[in-house]
Amino acid sequence: MKDSREPPPVIYLSDRRPTLKDLPTFDPDRASTSEAPSPDEGLSEAELFQEIEVRQALLLERLIPLAAPAMKHFQLAPLRERLDFPSGSLEARRRALEARLGTPPDKVLREAWLDSPGYPLGMDGGLSVSGQPRCGAPGGVHLRRSLFLLPDETLAYFEEVGVWSREGPDGYESTFTPMNARRIVVLDAVCLFPLHRLIGGLRGLLWFDRGAPQLPPEPGLEARRARFLSLVRDFTQASAVYNERLRQMALDSV
Repeated sequence: MKDSREPPPVIYLSDRRPTLKDLPTFDPDRASTSEAPSPDEGLSEAELFQEIEVRQALLLERLIPLAAPAMKHFQLAPLRERLDFPSGSLEARRRALEARLGTPPDKVLREAWLDSPGYPLGMDGGLSVSGQPRCGAPGGVHLRRSLFLLPDETLAYFEEVGVWSREGPDGYESTFTPMNARRIVVLDAVCLFPLHRLIGGLRGLLWFDRGAPQLPPEPGLEARRARFLSLVRDFTQASAVYNERLRQMALDSV
């Protein structure tokens, strides 16, 4: 029988996996028990997150040249065709929306680089501005953001605003008009879209996940695929080590 007077064993956090009770919680309403941090300390923390974004951008810069050559294996539509939508039942509403917005759609479509083909890397189509179909609204306005890879290994970013109208109890139709189209750098891309989605888009291109290629694979394809996986693996491992260090710092501060 265990002696009740025996002190309980000491359990070190480093010797076991932490539970939810061990992890610190974020409570914005809790009064600080230490001295108020200086504004300079806040700037240092912001610089830390900026450094993370820079490292993600450096990874993306190395992955893009490995995946971009695979674009020639596919018949990709010019970017202009993705923005110049055909007429439909919402055409009148789309033209009325463009008239209310002014002239941005016309200026956007005059960009010469829109004649280049593009491969989609990321898209956000559920940014509702007014009403949502699943909530029973008869119609509304929503936004869409898209990111494309161009053959010259640069990136194109689109912002579109759309109108939708309910069609029957279970369906709806929508149409979009462009409001912004610009070339961006990789640092902007990792700020606009999660890194794992961008990696997934490049991987889908390099492994031909979105259709059969029009040309036979070149001899260097497998080497580029191996290099792609190696870079992603190294970055993932480095990120895991970094996240573990942050977790230990948080536990030590409790």
